[in-house]
Amino acid sequence: MRNRLLTWGLLVVLTVMSLALGGCGSHAASGSKSTALFDPAVVRADTPETIDAELAARFEKTKKAADKMFAEEEGHLVIAHKYGKTILPEHPQRIAVIGLEDTAVSLDIPIAAAHLTKSSYLYPLMKDKGIVDIPINAETKTINLEAVQQAKPDLILMRDSYDKNAYNALSKIAPVVALDLQKEEVTALAAARAVGQEEKGEARLHAYYGCAKQARMAIKGNIGDATVAFLRVMQKEIRLYPYSANATNRFMYELLNLRPDPMVVALDKTKNNLAIDGVPAGPAGRLPRHLERLRCKQRRQQRGGRQALRGTAERPALADPAGCAGRTHARRRFHHLECAWAHRERNGHPGPRGLAWLWQ
Repeated sequence: MRNRLLTWGLLVVLTVMSLALGGCGSHAASGSKSTALFDPAVVRADTPETIDAELAARFEKTKKAADKMFAEEEGHLVIAHKYGKTILPEHPQRIAVIGLEDTAVSLDIPIAAAHLTKSSYLYPLMKDKGIVDIPINAETKTINLEAVQQAKPDLILMRDSYDKNAYNALSKIAPVVALDLQKEEVTALAAARAVGQEEKGEARLHAYYGCAKQARMAIKGNIGDATVAFLRVMQKEIRLYPYSANATNRFMYELLNLRPDPMVVALDKTKNNLAIDGVPAGPAGRLPRHLERLRCKQRRQQRGGRQALRGTAERPALADPAGCAGRTHARRRFHHLECAWAHRERNGHPGPRGLAWLWQ
């Protein structure tokens, strides 16, 4: 029992770190083409040597992708991004961060202003650092430009899910670097180099991979090659995401080598995600017991006008071996891995065996 708790605790820690590198967004990509890094039909080994080789290759690939974004032009370092090119200042000391708070904090770069949310696990740390708040309307993505201007930044790091109008407006205040949070590992390296602290990005990524290795060996030593699916509890539905088109799934299946259920792989060729009504029923046409309880509780909350079900979001990780969570990530914020739906093979046929709660 204790080993099981420690194993799932490691999974929690690594997923929190994944979200910290990549923020809390975890939307499925559009299109039907699979972008899977590994063939889900091929079983991968989990020996230390195999994992080290995989992670070394992954780091080199990630670094090359980040390096391609940069060039020297007329004696200046320039970065290319979604909205064009930006000439980077040397050693910026007052950085404004919009939508990339997790990445910026994890790199320990000099942040002058950022969007502060009281519900965020980063809020106490950012307040202690004296970081000024940039109010942002979450529904309209309207940025308070006056607050940005008052912070007097010499560089702005912006998530590129904000539109070109936001980029243009911010560019009148200071140079803006727009980065893709769905490519969180590339973004970590690019952000660090953009602020003149490339070594911090590389060190952070190596530490992240080291914890991924530790968690992978612990988890796979416990569950073997059992198949796993990720369910996300939303306000009006429970979603099952595709194998390769979702950031959290890619983290689970690529870095942790958790084997996806065939239904999860099939979603790559059909649609972006599967709502609860599409989840296959168990015996007698019923949903797995724990999933049915989740849906019933969810509906009760909707009728009462309360917020989305976050029953597991406030439970802390049970273990942080070797301090893998890092200074900024040992918090209880944990939105995207509410539960893991484990599948086993019975009589040669994959079938649901309920929800495996990470904290039980």
